[in-house]
Amino acid sequence: MARRPQFSDEDLLDAARAVFIARGPRATTAEVAERAGVSEGTIFHHFKTKEALFRAALHPKRDEPPEIAELEQRVGQGDVGENICAFAAAVLEWLRARLPLLMLAWAEADAEERQQLMCDADPVNARAVRVLAGYLEAEGRLGRLRRVDAEIAARVVLGSVFDYVRADIVEGGVGGLPLPAPMFVRGLVDIFLHGMAPATRGKKRARARDHH
Repeated sequence: MARRPQFSDEDLLDAARAVFIARGPRATTAEVAERAGVSEGTIFHHFKTKEALFRAALHPKRDEPPEIAELEQRVGQGDVGENICAFAAAVLEWLRARLPLLMLAWAEADAEERQQLMCDADPVNARAVRVLAGYLEAEGRLGRLRRVDAEIAARVVLGSVFDYVRADIVEGGVGGLPLPAPMFVRGLVDIFLHGMAPATRGKKRARARDHH
């Protein structure tokens, strides 16, 4: 097997995450080495035990999608629906990468480790709620959205995104029915912005203009 001349710790951890997600705790360091393109001895040079590698792989650095910060700069700019779609899609993809790791780590953790996992997972999730709520509140003040409880509205969107990712990972979609992420996000935002109540004639004309 060809060996990489150079690799970073993050390259090794990315390989470990992929193997652990696919195989669970039964995964071996030999499988991780094969995936990373390095020798098994190289792994143990960086991590003394398989358990140490497992823990490092399942506790990735706290990063966040750039779209979270960007939404704060989009108040009063562009189309509100498009702004929320971009934000929700970015959070969805972030969750797709992180939620399987969190679920696997949670299953193997003791009570103290689970508490730490919650602390590790909370900052980006909480910030996403705060940023979206702040955006909705600001757009409401500008008259571009109806004024509502912004935190509840943000939790509706992000809770729906979380459930989509959970169902996709655990069940292969709700009831096994595939629903592409872009279609889900756009449908979610459309319902979120326009609701399900029958439109009045004036609103129907306005919606028709919006779609032209």
